Parts: sequence; structure tokens; C-alpha cells
Amino acid sequence: MVKAIPHFSLGGIVVVDGDIFESVDRTGGILFHQVNCRGVAGAGIALRIRYRWPDWYKFYQRSYARLGDANLYP
Repeated sequence: MVKAIPHFSLGGIVVVDGDIFESVDRTGGILFHQVNCRGVAGAGIALRIRYRWPDWYKFYQRSYARLGDANLYP
């Protein structure tokens, strides 16, 4: 396990190096990620989320998001 070491803190947000998914798993935290309205999640961190949590991807495709919508996946 890689231990994340804080780089700096800004207004209650702590910036660290490390694997974001490992951090969420380890802390039981919440991952917030902005996606587009196309229902693809085909690159970058969105693609990693798609493969790591396939049920989220199905939810994302069914949500028919419009610009400005916010969806919370359980």
C-alpha cells in the first residue's frame, strides 16, 4: 500500500500524491468526478472509474444527464 503524503492544504482541501482509487477504498471516502453528457466515459479517470465500478457506468448511461445536472451514485 502506498502511503499518501500531503503536499499542501488549501481551504480544507488536502492535495496528495497517490492512487485516488486506493485512497477511496482505504478511507471509505467519496469520489467526486465530473463527466460529460455523452454517456461514454471513454478516457482518463472516467474510463478507470468505468472499469473499476461497472454498475456506476450502467447508472451513468441511464441517467440521461443534461448540462448542469448532478447525479449521486450510491
